[in-house]
Amino acid sequence: MSMTKEERDQKTHDTIMLLEPLVRANNKAIYGNGRAGLLDRMTRIESIAALVSAGGLLIAVIALLAKL
Repeated sequence: MSMTKEERDQKTHDTIMLLEPLVRANNKAIYGNGRAGLLDRMTRIESIAALVSAGGLLIAVIALLAKL
């Protein structure tokens, strides 16, 4: 059973109208909306993790050198 052009267009329109709020909410969660979004928070967490790792490595090297 084939759809007419108008039926197909209406179905496409209905689907887009259903998905639009979901896409907007997802975009707001990831990028924020005037506030830090998930992307900003993850970048900050990764930066802190890199600093902690570098700090831990530095402490390990100092401890190793202290034993020599």
